[in-house]
Amino acid sequence: MEIDSLSVAEALRFGSVIAISMVHIFTAACSFYMERRTERPPMFAVLFVVLAWCTLTLGSGTSGLGRYFPVLLVGAPILSGYLGPVLFIYTKQLVSPHDRVSLKWIFCGVFGTIHSFLALILPDGLDPAIQSILHKNPYIHPILSPLMFVHSIQLISFAILSTFLITRCYIQKNNPDLRRTQFWLMTICWTCLVIVVFTNILPTFRIIITEIQPAFITLPIAIVGGLSIKAIGEESNKDQISRIKQRDVRMDSLGRMARGLAHDLNNVLATVMGHAEIVKLKLPINHDTHSHLDQIVSGTHRAAGMIDRMLAYSGKRDMLDEVIDPTPHLEAVFESVATLQPSIVTMRLDSAIDLPHVRIDSLDLEGAIQNLLQNSLNALEGGKGQIVLKAAFERTTKLPSDFIGNDLTNKPALRIEVEDTGHGMSFEEASRALEPFFSTSANGKGLGLVNVFSSVDGAGGALWFHSEQHVGTRFVLWFPAIDDVKVERDSIEVQSLNTLHVLLVEDDIEVAKVLVEIVQSLGVTVECYQDSEQVMSLIQNQKIGRFDIAILDVRLGRIDGVEIGHHLLFEQIVDSLLFISGDEPGQRIQQFPAEKVLFLRKPVGIEQVNSSLQRLQKQSSSI
Repeated sequence: MEIDSLSVAEALRFGSVIAISMVHIFTAACSFYMERRTERPPMFAVLFVVLAWCTLTLGSGTSGLGRYFPVLLVGAPILSGYLGPVLFIYTKQLVSPHDRVSLKWIFCGVFGTIHSFLALILPDGLDPAIQSILHKNPYIHPILSPLMFVHSIQLISFAILSTFLITRCYIQKNNPDLRRTQFWLMTICWTCLVIVVFTNILPTFRIIITEIQPAFITLPIAIVGGLSIKAIGEESNKDQISRIKQRDVRMDSLGRMARGLAHDLNNVLATVMGHAEIVKLKLPINHDTHSHLDQIVSGTHRAAGMIDRMLAYSGKRDMLDEVIDPTPHLEAVFESVATLQPSIVTMRLDSAIDLPHVRIDSLDLEGAIQNLLQNSLNALEGGKGQIVLKAAFERTTKLPSDFIGNDLTNKPALRIEVEDTGHGMSFEEASRALEPFFSTSANGKGLGLVNVFSSVDGAGGALWFHSEQHVGTRFVLWFPAIDDVKVERDSIEVQSLNTLHVLLVEDDIEVAKVLVEIVQSLGVTVECYQDSEQVMSLIQNQKIGRFDIAILDVRLGRIDGVEIGHHLLFEQIVDSLLFISGDEPGQRIQQFPAEKVLFLRKPVGIEQVNSSLQRLQKQSSSI
């Protein structure tokens, strides 16, 4: 066939068919992107792909090419029968987003497919299309005509049902967050209903439409569909922002709870561990009870470690850790986990050679990466898959909008990624992934990903993750890069503490008793107060003696330890301060000169108190 054999009008009509089909394809691509972002089955995209097919086949067949290729006239019903079911499924998803919609409805479109294949197989199968469309003569086929009738009834039924569902939803104001999307989808449903009724029920109108310009029948749907996609994109972004705010509120609530629990529980642990260590001091070295007391102290440390993890929810932890090179730690963790992998699992380490130093406890870093790698192995559930650990230096950090933790935008950072091709998490599971004790496994236990988040947030970093069911999960961690690396090893010469005179302010009676005994066991003279207001009154009235070091609990009621510390240093009542607390000390401690202040988190033992007093004594003597 030569294109020149077409008339100018037919060529223009064919060109418009191509153009409108491309509009449908573009709309489908945009819709697919939006639906994948919202983790929905891409039914709206499928709808416009089918529309593009119908526009291209029916439009080109009736624009003149049908005279040379009659097959084009029956090409549209191959897929057109699926328009109704797909529109219904998408409408049902939008109307009832929390209900599962069966995809089996799609099989109702098979009548059109059967019609087209029979039209190609039967000797007179193309006669109805040729007579009706090209020669404008009605033609009844004993097999194909009933199929086309069922096909038309199916389209009309689904169009009516979809129109009813979305119209009722819009009138009743269900799902108000999607009002604009509902309006445009309602417009699409009504447009489809009008077109289906006119082109399938009214033969005269069908002939008039196809004679003038068949492709323009679906152009209004493409236009309204584009507006619908724009609306759902804007509303999904708004919904995402709302979810982020809700998550932040939930985590802030958990943080306040965790901080309060941490303070109280650590006070209890401080009492338990303190008494155990004091008993050890009073018993002979070879006493059988020592082993049991050691177990008590060890268990107390483990419990304190778990509480320390939960402090991530109370906000940014103070970065008191040493600066490390992450490369050997990442390699060690990867090797330890890779030895556990089944032969059908592929694990790969992709680490750059110029990784920056970061300030984090090496055990925290290794524990976080090991946790993520182990979760990835569990997500594969013994099946085939891939796990990739990546690490690189990001000179200018770009964080996603829904990151968690500290804002490192435009700052240099160490970027670590753990990605797997496992079963992934559902939307609901992903939204709860960072909650304490939440697990997607029936046998899951422990703090879950709280350990990861606490390590990242405690190091001043940020975290982001994305997970899709049957696709996989990707975690990205950012840690602030340390440019000026100075590794300092302070060797503290053991000195006698017998000359020290220490002021202790602790409002918890049991903790105060234990601390007094611990300090006195080191040969230190200690004077203890439990009322912070009494101490402040003594300071203001200059009725308090001179001390070398003050041990202050940070949280002391109306007047806290930080405020008392400022007055003690200003009035030169003490030379140094040792703060203790069951939770984080807060940013206010950083206002003190670094050489005059140390911090210990409860529970504290004899060795910790001893080393801290030794350090403060040495720093005071060198000033």
